[in-house]
Amino acid sequence: MARDPHALGTIDRQILGRLVGLDSATAEELYGAPRMSEGAPRGIPSPLVRALSERAAPRARPARNRIQGVVRLVHAMDWGGDEHPAQLRFGGTEEEIILRGSAWCTDLARVTVALLRSAGVPSRFVALADPGRPYHGHMVVEAWDGRSWGALDVVEGRVHSDPEGRPASAWDLMQHPAWLGGRVRGPYDRAGQYGVAAIGDYPPPPYGPRAFAISRVSPYYRSILGMSDRGWPGGLRWLHGEDDAATRPRRSRSPARNDGDGPGLVADERVGRPGPRRRG
Repeated sequence: MARDPHALGTIDRQILGRLVGLDSATAEELYGAPRMSEGAPRGIPSPLVRALSERAAPRARPARNRIQGVVRLVHAMDWGGDEHPAQLRFGGTEEEIILRGSAWCTDLARVTVALLRSAGVPSRFVALADPGRPYHGHMVVEAWDGRSWGALDVVEGRVHSDPEGRPASAWDLMQHPAWLGGRVRGPYDRAGQYGVAAIGDYPPPPYGPRAFAISRVSPYYRSILGMSDRGWPGGLRWLHGEDDAATRPRRSRSPARNDGDGPGLVADERVGRPGPRRRG
């Protein structure tokens, strides 16, 4: 993530540092049955997370119904997408994110994974980037329905599928961008959004004292979000020299690591268009 807004030492930074680049060399390993860690909650779920999970995704339902229920719940929540950039907050525990609201896709992905795992559905984080457009990164989630992994985007309220209605993974969408559809449904349903992807999980406990620190927007992101709110006068473009060869990060395949100090895999989902995050 380009100069990630989460504080150093937070669990969000640790998730980014554990990302594994998705390509033909890693896909076979990444798309087997879930690892134990991908099905386990980060810790004992809070009463709020358990209650929301039980409401949206009762365990008696099939896994695919539980997945759809969590996507509908998170997508329908009021996440404070109209907040001024100076008021934005990032990170914290999943319960704090729910209570505070968030306009940030990484926060929403954490809430989604927490709810899914509380409902008994293995899940994990997927970082995306459109290499052809400035600041067009995104974070989605993959969930295991008992047979295969499928990508889901709670920002757009969408569970991706192939032409036969079967779950479509991030790797499937990288290979078959036409499955995203010919029309735009929100800012991310574009072939380029799945141009680059990496998969990650929570780091193992114990967690340090700053793991769940809440952060404010940095000057770097304030400048970008300010341009977004003004509709990008002069056109969408890199503002801080991120496209310069001297500052571009070196590409590595596995894992795709980024310490948040320079341009990385994911940027901000709001900045490609004016107005609030939620409604386009």
